[in-house]
Amino acid sequence: MRFLVLISALSLSAAAHAADAPAKPAADAPAKVGDALASVLPAYFTLQTALAGDTLEGVADAAKTLVAKAKEHGHAGLEKAAAAITGEDLAADRKAFKEVSDIVVDAVMRDPAAKATYTVAHCPMALGNTGADWVQRDKALKNPYFGASMLACGSIKN
Repeated sequence: MRFLVLISALSLSAAAHAADAPAKPAADAPAKVGDALASVLPAYFTLQTALAGDTLEGVADAAKTLVAKAKEHGHAGLEKAAAAITGEDLAADRKAFKEVSDIVVDAVMRDPAAKATYTVAHCPMALGNTGADWVQRDKALKNPYFGASMLACGSIKN
C-alpha cells in the first residue's frame, strides 16, 4: 500500500510539473527518474552511506530533509518513517532506516530509470535475521544495517 501511495505521488508530481517549466532533477538522480523519487534520493543516500560507515554524522539533517521532501510530495508514510530517524542512536536509526528503505526500494523497483541506475541490495541477516533491503548508487555492497562489521553482507536484487 505504501508503494502505491508513493507511485501515485510520483505520478501526480510528474503530471503537475508537466504544466510548469521542466523540473531539474537532483544532482545525483538521473533525469528520467520521477520527480518525487529524485527529490528524496540525495537525503536517502546520505543516510545509507552514513549508516554503512558506522557514523551518525549528517544523519539527523538528512532525515529532516527526507521528512520535508516526503511532506512536499504528500507521502505521509515516508514522512513518518523518516521522522523516526534521529541521528542519536546508531542501532535505532538502522532499525528505522528499514522502514524508509522499504518505501524507497519499492519506488526504485517500479521506476525503470531508477531501477536501471541504482542497486537494490538485500541482507538476510539484518535486524535479527529478519532481513532488510536498501538502495545504493553502485553494485559494491555497503550494508547500512551492519556497517564495517559486515559491510559486504548481502546480495544484489537488481
